[in-house]
Amino acid sequence: MNFVLLNPLFTWLLPLVAAPVIFHLFLRIRKRQRPFSTLMFFQRISPRLSARRKVKEWLVLLLRTLLILFLLLALLRPVWYGVGSTGGVAQVIVIDNSGSMAGIARGDKTKMQVAVEAAQALIGGQRDQDSVAVALLVNDPNVTLPTGLTSDKKEKSELLGAVTRIKETEASGAIQQTFERAIAMFENSASPRFEIHILTDAQEVEWNKAPVGMRNPRPGTDVYVHRITTLATANANVAVTGLALPEKKILVGRKFPLRVELRNTSEIDGSVRLNWADDLGNKGTQEVPVPRREDKTVVLGFEPATPGIHWVNVWIEGDGFPSDNKAAVAFSTTEKRPVLFVGKEEDFGLFPMAISPSGDGKFSGLVPVFTTPAELVKAIDDKKPALVAVSWAAMGAVAGDSAAAATLKVWVERGGSLFVGPSSLGGGPPTPTLAWLGATPEPQVQAEQGFPVLAFQKGAAVFVELKDERGDIFLRNLKAFKFHPLKLEEKTTALFGLEDGRAFLAERAVGKGLVFTCGLALDPLWSTLPLKGGFLALAQSMALLGGEAGEENLVSLTAGDRLLAVPPGATNLHLQSITGNLLDWKGEPNKRPIFPLAGVYAAQLGAQTIYASVRSSPREGEAQFVKGEAVPALGTVKHTVRTFDNADAILAEVRKLSRAVDFFLPALLLGFVCLMIEGFLANAKPMKPVAPPAKPNPLDGATVAKPDEFGFVKVSMKPPEKAAAVKA
Repeated sequence: MNFVLLNPLFTWLLPLVAAPVIFHLFLRIRKRQRPFSTLMFFQRISPRLSARRKVKEWLVLLLRTLLILFLLLALLRPVWYGVGSTGGVAQVIVIDNSGSMAGIARGDKTKMQVAVEAAQALIGGQRDQDSVAVALLVNDPNVTLPTGLTSDKKEKSELLGAVTRIKETEASGAIQQTFERAIAMFENSASPRFEIHILTDAQEVEWNKAPVGMRNPRPGTDVYVHRITTLATANANVAVTGLALPEKKILVGRKFPLRVELRNTSEIDGSVRLNWADDLGNKGTQEVPVPRREDKTVVLGFEPATPGIHWVNVWIEGDGFPSDNKAAVAFSTTEKRPVLFVGKEEDFGLFPMAISPSGDGKFSGLVPVFTTPAELVKAIDDKKPALVAVSWAAMGAVAGDSAAAATLKVWVERGGSLFVGPSSLGGGPPTPTLAWLGATPEPQVQAEQGFPVLAFQKGAAVFVELKDERGDIFLRNLKAFKFHPLKLEEKTTALFGLEDGRAFLAERAVGKGLVFTCGLALDPLWSTLPLKGGFLALAQSMALLGGEAGEENLVSLTAGDRLLAVPPGATNLHLQSITGNLLDWKGEPNKRPIFPLAGVYAAQLGAQTIYASVRSSPREGEAQFVKGEAVPALGTVKHTVRTFDNADAILAEVRKLSRAVDFFLPALLLGFVCLMIEGFLANAKPMKPVAPPAKPNPLDGATVAKPDEFGFVKVSMKPPEKAAAVKA
């Protein structure tokens, strides 16, 4: 039982109750001594009149005080819950449908199934005067629910059917947004009692974070958190934490690696089956052991056969929790790409052969094409190359042609890769050069025995395919016989150089593209690098790195996120699933839903299509839950935490609390009664003075004769009666 003021704002007016007393004490008429000519008028006043007036004044004062008190109580609208007769109740049932609810609660029932049963019991126990609504912690677009409270029997029946279709998602919930959406449903309700029932497992990932600026519900709202207990599982939990595509262009017919990131979040070793399927119908599976509390990377190989958008779906089986086991990725492939060599063929040494050993791109997907500085602009527009290699001999002509220099820079900024290096035939640095290259060559250095060469940045993307299992680059025992040291500018990264720190190969990002500046020719006379087996991988990596036109239409998200990249001015959005969760949604872009499950989705915005790759939230598998009598995620909101027992127990408690006494009408009636009595007493007619006792008339009992001739009248007086003798 609890006592609640529905309008506590009026408590600030309670001091007004003392206003009549204050007026009485400070503004009453005080007695003063005044000279008066006679007391004959005061002697006629009843001696009790002053005492009666004082009693009436105190009664009027009391009634005025009670009048203000009862009016304020009516405005405060006090309600005593748990006693009296039953009244209407407005309920909002918040169901946690995040990924963690896929865990086992009891027997073979998941926490999600238990929560749905409890929600069904609450809805089924509604009376005619009650109203109800359901809100989901993860706003699943596949579950259609009424947006507000309903008291209609038919709508309650439809709501009951909709609740049965609620399933756990693979996303983390939005607690503050859902709670504020729930309390907003009470704004126009006339019910005397409001209840929010939250059915959740109280996982720490979501419920242990304090909110920022959360609104409090309206007065008279009780918040109950029904915490569903999670049963421990005997199996380890392994989550798919990500799918990593190579940071380079993907070509048709060229095999590329897909890195699957796994994490064991439990305290025991685990072993899972890793499954995959692609859009071409290829499938595969393999057993993967994952030690406790460790990450593991599995590399899968794919070879796209056609250009366009492709996808890969990855999932694991055999662990103790299913909602963090899925991921999907979309990627774009293109046909064979040309590599433009600006200059003479002999300027580039073994570089063209490393780009394409067969010369036609059969194995690498890259085709060498030679051109001149004068034809560079047309070649870039027509060929759309993956890489442009410019010798120092040709760079002077390119830098001197403003149109060619501008075209080259724009192409790099949009995702192209540029290589600039000396000619195998010799020659000094180019004059003029391009200022945005990020490196300036210095005079040549030579050594007949060669300088030992080191890789400076082993984590650079250009070295990804040059690493062994331990992460070491397998380009060893390199020597440089002659080279031009590079003077590097800010934001330029040295890749290869000498032990003393002098660099001869550097990388710089320009927009979405990359610029590689080299201080030695890719010829055996300059270094042993072209003679190493890893030289092919290095050369082709430089060609394939960088962004690609159209990649801005490929986005990676986690379940629970919504599409962010919505072009301005878009009026209609169509979301469709390509693989994974079934979804078909149309509407305004500003009302776009979240992605509740892993998969690949196509977002159609007019003529533009955005492909979203969604993976399940890896945090949902963490088995830590909020304990105690308070939930941090609700902040300062007053709430009661109860350990969930069964649906019948919740319903019985709700029915008990639905009884209430509303003091609004009694307080209003009492105030009216006080007003009537106060008006009667304050405006009563003044009391008439008491008449003094009449004096005896001497003519009483006298006999009057007729007047005589002179007009005189003879009066015979009655003798006065003698007083009766008093016996001793």
